[in-house]
Amino acid sequence: MQSLEELNNVLLRTEREAYDELQAARKPAVEYFEKKPNNRSFIGVKRLGVLDEQLFTRAV
Repeated sequence: MQSLEELNNVLLRTEREAYDELQAARKPAVEYFEKKPNNRSFIGVKRLGVLDEQLFTRAV
């Protein structure tokens, strides 16, 4: 039981470190696009594992 708790703590710490890294990278990116004079940029975000079905229907 104790080893499971230790594993859980390690996983939580690793997740938090990854989250902090992402936030540190996100902040300058957001600031850059907010200050960009031509603010017509579009940034798309996809979920991991989600496919764009239109690409496959065009190929067929």
